[in-house]
Amino acid sequence: MLSYKKKLYFVLALIILFLMVLIFKQISTAYKISVSPANKNLIDNKMTEIPSDLNDPLFGNQGAAITIVEFVDLNSKDSREIHRQIKNFVANYPTKIRLIWKDLPEPNMFNSKASISHQAAWCVYKQDKNKFWTFTDAMLDKKSINDTNVLKNLIDELKINNTSWQQCLDSTEAKTKVETSLSLGNSLGIFSAPAMFINNKKINYLDEINMVDFLNEIIKEY
Repeated sequence: MLSYKKKLYFVLALIILFLMVLIFKQISTAYKISVSPANKNLIDNKMTEIPSDLNDPLFGNQGAAITIVEFVDLNSKDSREIHRQIKNFVANYPTKIRLIWKDLPEPNMFNSKASISHQAAWCVYKQDKNKFWTFTDAMLDKKSINDTNVLKNLIDELKINNTSWQQCLDSTEAKTKVETSLSLGNSLGIFSAPAMFINNKKINYLDEINMVDFLNEIIKEY
């Protein structure tokens, strides 16, 4: 009888777990649904004021005529791929474009460490601004990006001061920096990455455009 009860409890537990996952997916999907018109322009007509932060990582020419503000989530495969394309393009036109990195690690009830890799990157930036980009480039191909051992191995490869980096990672400063960027994105109506603005205009349909062709058309205007 006891064995039967155990089996029954086990089956009930599985059913409850399944229902919880199903409910979470429904809530997550509903949370991302846009109430904007379906026929949005590729480039928003509206100018969006994005507060500047001198502590934001910047790649390219500080005085470039074209500014890309990119909200990145290293936990998102799509966001990593879009970032790779944008970063490579800017590297080919460093005098024409500058890229500003904004953190947007989407909160996830199944991944409480979603922001660790972003905090780790920020702590690299504090020591060496150029190595920030080397670090994040390497993270694009990592699977366990929030694994402390993976992060530490990469820190050693880049010859970053491990003690200072760890102190930064354990501090509230790194967490606050990432949370501030996340809050900014949310205040702009952005709740998931990839997301980007070019000269303060939001770019829509990122998953449908050829990024290289699109950016080539943009630089023709400048």
